[in-house]
Amino acid sequence: MKRAGRFSRPRPTFFHKQGVAATSPDQIIDASGAGKGQFSHYFKNKEGLVHEVLQTYLEAIRNGGGPLSYDITSWDDLEQWFIAPSARSETR
Repeated sequence: MKRAGRFSRPRPTFFHKQGVAATSPDQIIDASGAGKGQFSHYFKNKEGLVHEVLQTYLEAIRNGGGPLSYDITSWDDLEQWFIAPSARSETR
């Protein structure tokens, strides 16, 4: 997973804000500062990147290094869990 980190780190923001279907590979490539050739080298398609992003999140959760608290005990906690990635990206 480390090999494609340039693509998988900032992309969850696009996926949270716009949804996976509305996020184009070109947006991902432009935001990463890499070229299309690099993207194609690591991923067959956008679904490959989505898989990488999800694996990165799961790894962070398993290691306790996730950016969010996963102690969800109410509907409000769950709502905040979904909103938090977008809120963090707006402050960057």
